[in-house]
Amino acid sequence: MNYSSRAVNQSIKERGTDDLIGPYITMKDFKQLQRTHAVGRRDPEEVKEQTKQDRAQGLKSIYDTHKATDTNLGKGLLLPELYATAFKDLEALKVEMRQTGLEQQRQRNAQKLVKVQAVHDYFVQCLGDAAWKDMAVSCEWEDPNSNRFGYLAKYSCYIVQCLMSRFISAPSYSSKKTMKAIAGQVREVFDSLYEANFFSYSFLSEDDKWENALRQYAIAELPATEFMSLSHEGELDERQGSQFRSLIAQRNFGDAFAEVIGTREMLVELFVGVVHEASNHILFSEEDLREFARACYRCHWDEK
Repeated sequence: MNYSSRAVNQSIKERGTDDLIGPYITMKDFKQLQRTHAVGRRDPEEVKEQTKQDRAQGLKSIYDTHKATDTNLGKGLLLPELYATAFKDLEALKVEMRQTGLEQQRQRNAQKLVKVQAVHDYFVQCLGDAAWKDMAVSCEWEDPNSNRFGYLAKYSCYIVQCLMSRFISAPSYSSKKTMKAIAGQVREVFDSLYEANFFSYSFLSEDDKWENALRQYAIAELPATEFMSLSHEGELDERQGSQFRSLIAQRNFGDAFAEVIGTREMLVELFVGVVHEASNHILFSEEDLREFARACYRCHWDEK
């Protein structure tokens, strides 16, 4: 294919300074090469190949000549330097903009933290005095300089967290009326739990093998603070928190207990142990029976 038609046929100038840009090859140079190194259609392939090489060498010679006589050639070295400088400036600008954004976020977090603390303080005030108050109001405060979005406080008690999450995420939505209402709901839950001596777990039967296993586990592993804490597996979402409060109001402590701990992985092995003790596994190996019990337990909670 003949590329000569694409060659530059006039002197190119830089638009701003009107200086010549080079070195360059013109159409005149291509035509001169074609005349000097002509080839016919019927010439042998060896001649055509040699002509192609001669033309390439001629182009190189013309380019070298232009290069040697171009007074502006030295300016070409400025391009990579300008690019390197511009790249460094761009990276510095990105860092500056990122730092500016982080500082703005810190300022927003600091302003938001003041509002969240005010909401929290009024909530604490609304609870009054109770034996369980410290458990209900215990929370972890996020450092406003951490540049994290969302919650700046997280309550240890999942019931309080479910009720307060919206207002510690967006404190502008809170009001004294809403805080009083939430404090009332929290008092109802905790008063019911303590009046019924819930954390003795006496509502779990000692005669039923499964419930007795749960009872022994809960007494040993789930004191009040732990049971009401978000630290255990499977945090309750808002729906589950509402369901738990409803069950407590109905004094349905067994189902309320199951609502909280039913998905804990620890209970799988507890269930396996109960099944193993109660079963005659002559036809099965001990491990096969345990694996079957694990599958049954997980299937049950997946269906729920």
